Amino acid sequence: MVLTALLLFGASLGLARPASASATTAVPVADTSWALPSLATLAEADQYFTYLASAGFDQVWMSYFSLGGIDIRNPRGQTAAALVDGQWQLDQGYASYIREILDLAEQRGIGVGLAAIWGVTYLNDFFAPGGCLVNQGPLNASNSGLLGRQLDDAIGDHPALELWILGGDNFCDRSQDQEDPAVWANLADGLRHDGSSIPLAYHTPGTRKGQQKFIDEPWVEIVAAQTGHCVNDVFMRLELAELLSKTAKPVIAAELRYEAIAPSFAECPAHGEDNPVTPADVVADVEGALTMGVVQIVYGHNERWQWGLGTDGSAGNGWQSVKDSFGAPGEKLMFEFLNSTARPDPRIARPPDVFGEEASPTVALAPVAVGFQAFAHDINGDSHSFRWHFGDGTSKAGSHLFHTYTSFGAYEAFVEVTERESGVSVRGKTIFVYIGDADRPAPIPSPEPEPEPEVVRPDAEIVRIDTSAGRRLISGTALDDTGVRAVRVRIKDTKTGLYWHNKAAKWGKRRKWNKAKLSSRRATSTIWTFPFREKRAGGSGRYKVVVSAVDVDRNVEAKKWSKAGFR
Repeated sequence: MVLTALLLFGASLGLARPASASATTAVPVADTSWALPSLATLAEADQYFTYLASAGFDQVWMSYFSLGGIDIRNPRGQTAAALVDGQWQLDQGYASYIREILDLAEQRGIGVGLAAIWGVTYLNDFFAPGGCLVNQGPLNASNSGLLGRQLDDAIGDHPALELWILGGDNFCDRSQDQEDPAVWANLADGLRHDGSSIPLAYHTPGTRKGQQKFIDEPWVEIVAAQTGHCVNDVFMRLELAELLSKTAKPVIAAELRYEAIAPSFAECPAHGEDNPVTPADVVADVEGALTMGVVQIVYGHNERWQWGLGTDGSAGNGWQSVKDSFGAPGEKLMFEFLNSTARPDPRIARPPDVFGEEASPTVALAPVAVGFQAFAHDINGDSHSFRWHFGDGTSKAGSHLFHTYTSFGAYEAFVEVTERESGVSVRGKTIFVYIGDADRPAPIPSPEPEPEPEVVRPDAEIVRIDTSAGRRLISGTALDDTGVRAVRVRIKDTKTGLYWHNKAAKWGKRRKWNKAKLSSRRATSTIWTFPFREKRAGGSGRYKVVVSAVDVDRNVEAKKWSKAGFR
């Protein structure tokens, strides 16, 4: 399967692409659906694995235990395990269900990386008021070894299982030095009790220090680095560069920014509710991680990792949200990039990669000290030097420095990074700095007008109006290339000429849009519903319906509105 050759431990570890992996992508690619084993039906899982295979994925990462806690039941009503006298006791029915899921993955040619038990949930008192109390949960050093043996006995021989993932997002350990490594060491011993050679990875917390956690422990064979859902590509590169400088173990880019995620669970100014992770962000992360020298990319989509907003066992929008995320724009761009890019080989000399070039301020009055910064990475491990050219005839060595501009003018500054061993130089991008003086404003040239980009408008359709049992449930679909933000519904009483105001719960002369409920907000395709309570409305019984969609860029549907009448 996919990672077998990649994770063989030897002199060439991490340098050669596994022969069994997809021939076209630079490195193997995994998808994340952590909550699938505890929430998905077998039919859903099979459709999902079939899609992954068709899209070019090599692997999927899931969690044996529910992320929502030990009480979450799978579609057959089974929980993963019980605690008996402080020891884990796997439910054999649940284990059989996991094997059936693995069977389906194997049939579709998809390998599985399986988190044994999700650390942040089970290591800590996570659900109590003021939770996230480290090392006060049901998983501990005294019971993890037996749990590992049971997991290995239950599914450790399955051919689809390519990777055991230990750890699991333990952001509760804020200082990154409280979590007991013996928990994972004993679990690793249990998973290897019968001589199993399935590789073991540690899924790190999403901080720079957290990514270096336990990397020197002998049971950590692979570092599954979570750089975080809010960290941009520049900081992600820096975090990976520091991690790779501290370990010779293979590093997987295990959790970059998830496409379409707009976290409510973290302070994330760059990706708040109205600014989700974009397709361009996805590609920037993948390109940056590949340049750093990771051996695998793990992609994530907001609707998939939690199986439709249902990690706690709630229905959420479930399977429909997962399906709506298939073929997301960022996912497509990621595969286009990885299919056309070769994996950097540290055995082959190559110039350094320059990134994160920045200056501040770029518009000011003289005299002014402008700060410059740039970063560079060399996958061969060669050293390099920086020299900034300021566009005024002067230059200065250093990656982070200040330069004072004293005269009126427009200056083109750039950094030059030189590899000391070979003498090869790489020029960074040009940064324009505009300096005014007491008599003249900064000479900012008028930019050439750029052609208007083609705007793909969202599309909404009415599929059904259910008038059974005295109700009026209007439903349909909406599509957009960047994501559907909202679907608006307008209802007109054709007899009176009045329009329904949903919030005001009355008819009026003003043409009022009502907001429909989306099954998957900001997804590229979604189902929408609008319950029209006729008895509450007190209308005439003859209506015309119009719908219009709005995408995440606030583009409004431009085509002729879809109309339907009912009575």
